[in-house]
Amino acid sequence: MLQNPQLHYLDNAATTIVAPEVADVINKAMREHWANPSSLYGPGARSEEALNAARAAVARTLGCKSRELYFTSCGSESNNLALLGAVQTRTFGKGIVVSGFEHPSVQRPLERLAKQGYDVTVVAPRADGTLDRRLLADRAFATPEGKRALDALTHPEILRRIRAAKQAAQEAGNRLFVLDGAVIVGTEAEAECDRLAVVTAPFATSVARIAARDGIAPEMAARRLNAQTPEEVLLARADLVLRNDADLASLEAAAAALCEQLQAEGARKGGADTSL
Repeated sequence: MLQNPQLHYLDNAATTIVAPEVADVINKAMREHWANPSSLYGPGARSEEALNAARAAVARTLGCKSRELYFTSCGSESNNLALLGAVQTRTFGKGIVVSGFEHPSVQRPLERLAKQGYDVTVVAPRADGTLDRRLLADRAFATPEGKRALDALTHPEILRRIRAAKQAAQEAGNRLFVLDGAVIVGTEAEAECDRLAVVTAPFATSVARIAARDGIAPEMAARRLNAQTPEEVLLARADLVLRNDADLASLEAAAAALCEQLQAEGARKGGADTSL
């Protein structure tokens, strides 16, 4: 612990122990920048400068713009602002999914939104304390609006990680970079690929495999597949097609042969990188 090595404090989620260097900065701010930052006189202007500098530093750390960052008095206020502000300013759907062990500052605003007509789904924790990911996935793919909302939240970070991994592969001298994903065509990730290979199987076969793999009902598996890009669209954009209608060994052999083909093509081009 910071001051007491014998103390093992496990409640930082409620109240975090303040690091000494943070306390020093707070002490300095309270002594030197006490004036109202919204005022026009000198001390207030200096408080505003300090506040803007702090906001910019935090924004750089979080990877966001300064104008997107708001300082609040506590976590409860932040949760209320985030939930009510986001929900009431978005135009897509009225579906909200939340875990069953959220703080009251999350539960109460959602209860209010449910009374206003929002479709709030509470995913209760399982016996071991984890969330039922299958139920979450089923809820996320239930409507096109919900899927679009989820994509808007997750795709920017996924794309950032893809580009970082691709750059690392190039710097390591790899001639082949493979991106494996169910949602590539029609997204910004497609531009990161030089060649597009589509792995396809009969719809009924895919449904049965997903249901067996994830332990879900066939209807739920079919709903997931139907929420993805139609196969005819994928095949129209494909440079290469792998048929996955036999056993796993056959698919692995076909994939290995394809990798060898692409690496050979890269070598003939003088070692040019290929992204698949």
